[in-house]
Amino acid sequence: MKLRVRGINDGLLMSLPEASWDECCAAVLETVGENEPFYAGANLFLDAGQLDIRVVEITALRNELENRGIFLKGIFGQSEKTNQNCRSLGMMTAPVFSARNLRKEKIEEVQQAKEIGEPAYLVIRTVRSGNVIEKKETIVVLGDINPGAEVISDKNVIVLGTIRGRVTAGGSREAGAFISAGGFDNAQVMVNGVLALIGKESYDKPSSGMLMVRNVYGEIKIDTK
Repeated sequence: MKLRVRGINDGLLMSLPEASWDECCAAVLETVGENEPFYAGANLFLDAGQLDIRVVEITALRNELENRGIFLKGIFGQSEKTNQNCRSLGMMTAPVFSARNLRKEKIEEVQQAKEIGEPAYLVIRTVRSGNVIEKKETIVVLGDINPGAEVISDKNVIVLGTIRGRVTAGGSREAGAFISAGGFDNAQVMVNGVLALIGKESYDKPSSGMLMVRNVYGEIKIDTK
């Protein structure tokens, strides 16, 4: 049973079915197992609805996911028992939208730029692990985006280097949003709500120019022209 997954502020949210905990666990592991490289290193959250989950059950699933390089950070739902058990394990029980602001690092080398006649946010360095940059305008990065770093724009993201972290474009469902980069290496990208993992093997490197990623009718497409 493949589960619905969507991106949220601090990771990926997976919605559990109305079933027993054993069936839910099997569905989570099946969904992850279908594309483990995509989930590798991700912070995972579960939407458990009314399901009551014991501490030992949460711990067992968390350990199994960590063995696969995936980090179960929280379980959201309406069960007070589940919420109490999650809190006892130091896990989140609801999205914390302010958490991103706590993780943002000051980037002194940022200034306003112009791109195609509209304001853009310019980052004059590589975005390193732990950095989170989130803007309404187009973001231009004059460097790489390293693993563990995240860049989010309501419009477009342009990276002159290689994307190895997470990048979201079209967060406001901006029509025609795109991600452009010199290369992608195990990058997690989202364009207009559609997630994809792009590795070096996903495309033929053009002799010149940039790669462009768009959401074409719900499917991520790479333009190498």
